[in-house]
Parts: sequence; C-alpha cells; structure tokens
Amino acid sequence: MNDQGVALVKAKSMFKDWHQDTQETIERCFSNDQKFWKVEKVCGGEAKAKTVLDIFTARYVPLKEIFVVSTIMNNTPPEFSKKEMFKFCQRAGIIDKKLNQSIFEIYWKITNFEEEE
Repeated sequence: MNDQGVALVKAKSMFKDWHQDTQETIERCFSNDQKFWKVEKVCGGEAKAKTVLDIFTARYVPLKEIFVVSTIMNNTPPEFSKKEMFKFCQRAGIIDKKLNQSIFEIYWKITNFEEEE
C-alpha cells in the first residue's frame, strides 16, 4: 500500500505476467550486465576490478532493486544520464567521503568515453 492508501493488485495490473526473479535469472542478468562494464578502466587493473566484481556480486539483488525504483522515480527509460546515475548512487549509499560528486563525475567521463574502433 502506498502513502495514498492505494494497494497494487498485481493480477489486475500491467505487471500480471511479470515473473519474480529466480537465482538463475539474477545470474543471467548480472552476467549480461557485465558485458557492458568498463570497470577495469576505472579501477586500474584486473585485481581491483575483481574486488569490485566481488562487491557487486554480493550486492547485485539490492542494487538491481534500487535501479528499478530509481528508473521509476526518474521517469526515464533504463538508461541513465549523469544526473540520474548520481541519484542512483546516492540511493544505493555509494556516494560518501571517498566517492563524492567530483570523483563520481571523473569516473562518469572515463566510463562514458567512446573509443573509436
């Protein structure tokens, strides 16, 4: 029930055919997401990238839920601008003293740089 006292009845909503995640679908999604990562570029090597991968592996489910909620709250398709991604990172608790907005913006530029083939 939301704060207006309205409850979602899944069977009567556009989500009626929506299937809950299983361990298998979560693993497939995460594997697919990794194809688009540029983590090594930001982390500066395989060892640090592995550490980041381990962290994301352990927290993938809550991060996915935050991503879905952020997408809904931002009223955007599931591709984020810098502003929306920063909001997502704030909601996920990723922004702190070590990763502030300035550092986030540097990482954003690095990971969104398109290399010519």
